[in-house]
Amino acid sequence: MQIFRNYSLKKYNTFAINAFADYFAAPKSVAELKELLSNEELKDKERFVLGGGSNLLFTKDLDMLLIHPNIKGLEVEDKMQSGIIVKVAAG
Repeated sequence: MQIFRNYSLKKYNTFAINAFADYFAAPKSVAELKELLSNEELKDKERFVLGGGSNLLFTKDLDMLLIHPNIKGLEVEDKMQSGIIVKVAAG
């Protein structure tokens, strides 16, 4: 997983404001997310988790670690006569 510096957030908000995040990462697994959160260099950096960006209006650059989860997946947890329990990643 790459950690980007001074990363443009234009494509991550519906207003297409070209604000920049000091640090940006898009972990693709729980393991990558854990690695990111335990990164010594970034341990004191303020963090912000960004979803789809539809309810945000950036008015300035962000001096923080912006985390954009990109965790995908679908897993059948249990099959029963009455239905199926499914675990779905939501990042």
